[in-house]
Amino acid sequence: MIDIIILTICVVITGGETWEEIEGYGTTSTSVSNYYSPLKNGISSHDTIRRLFIRLNPDDLQRCEG
Repeated sequence: MIDIIILTICVVITGGETWEEIEGYGTTSTSVSNYYSPLKNGISSHDTIRRLFIRLNPDDLQRCEG
């Protein structure tokens, strides 16, 4: 899960806006996320990424600040 969140942050910072862009960025061999946080099972599909973010509760994430 953390890999998908890091990947998404990288894409949003670079101007990406869609689930497909997140998946595409993750599959490129030069992406920053693959360098810093290699995904052992490969990149998740854009549908899986979307489902993860639909299930996340923003209030719970804010309480996780460290």
